[in-house]
Amino acid sequence: MKNSQIIIKTERFVLKELRVKDASYRYLNWFENIDIKTNILTSSKMKTLEDLKLYISDKYNANNIIFLGIFCINTGFHIGNIKYEPIDFKNKYAILGILIGDESYRGKKVGVEVIKASGAWLNESYGISKIVLEVSPINIRAINAYKSAGFIMEESEYTFKDSEKSLTMVCHI
Repeated sequence: MKNSQIIIKTERFVLKELRVKDASYRYLNWFENIDIKTNILTSSKMKTLEDLKLYISDKYNANNIIFLGIFCINTGFHIGNIKYEPIDFKNKYAILGILIGDESYRGKKVGVEVIKASGAWLNESYGISKIVLEVSPINIRAINAYKSAGFIMEESEYTFKDSEKSLTMVCHI
């Protein structure tokens, strides 16, 4: 069900499907950051550039995943990723994961901007009506960003439901 080329433009960013060619040492180095190591589950698997290339390839080739790089319009730099995995096209929901890897872009409402744009695109393109995520209850900055993007605290049958380790948030599009 994937489009051949996904491109979503926001005021400051271009979101486009990540390809193996987007793997770089700059991108790989994001996984050395303590915040990313703490909050991004796959960070422990990203040891080499080959690991990163394989990860991108697997996500790109899956039929129920949309994995987008966040590229700054002004600089062209790849500054983060937003991923919907899995997307349930039948039940009209998607699980969100986001990473702002470039520290200089954190705290600048990047997440809010790209979540709103990509969520609207998912709704228009596939009729997705619900985006679900899990977040650490101690990650207050992320929780506030998700609230700004329209998420509310709400249980969902689509999450792991480990209430001590994570909070579930839902955005109804």
